[in-house]
Amino acid sequence: MRLVACLCLVLTAAPAFADYRTIMTALPEVLKEVYGSADVSKQDEDYVRYYNRYILDGIDGLYVPISFLGIVDQAKFKQACDGPAALKITRQGDYRFTVTENVSGPRAVDYVYVYRLGNTFSYSADPDKLLKARGLPPDDARAAPTIASQLLAASGIATVFKTADMLVFQHNLAKPIVYARCD
Repeated sequence: MRLVACLCLVLTAAPAFADYRTIMTALPEVLKEVYGSADVSKQDEDYVRYYNRYILDGIDGLYVPISFLGIVDQAKFKQACDGPAALKITRQGDYRFTVTENVSGPRAVDYVYVYRLGNTFSYSADPDKLLKARGLPPDDARAAPTIASQLLAASGIATVFKTADMLVFQHNLAKPIVYARCD
């Protein structure tokens, strides 16, 4: 009885397997017709490389977060560029860049941004450097909520937009931060 039930199941599923094979056999031809090439992965790779060059070309430099500071005049802007609010951005190849926070202070924190998709990057910071820079003792139970929030904020997904002299970062779908180039 079980054998008959299994055979019935296989025979009823056979058209589904046949349809799947037909679709997968025809897929390269369909991709060629729609995209002009069956090698869509190669086209995606070329697009990624081109877009990353656009985002990362000329990104190196010092920036200040004007959306937080509310800077309106040139003198205050130059002061902010020399102060602890300045960030240093350094490109590392076609797929990553580093943001160094508090470059003028003794304890700088690096955030490494790695390309994910389109203008989306994942980012993270070394927890030991982050906690030392924030002055948080990792073994103090009273600091645990603050440590947890700092570690959560130190990694995630960021969307990056670029203009000639500004960058816009949106971390974890929060309010975007606009950075202006200092140099």
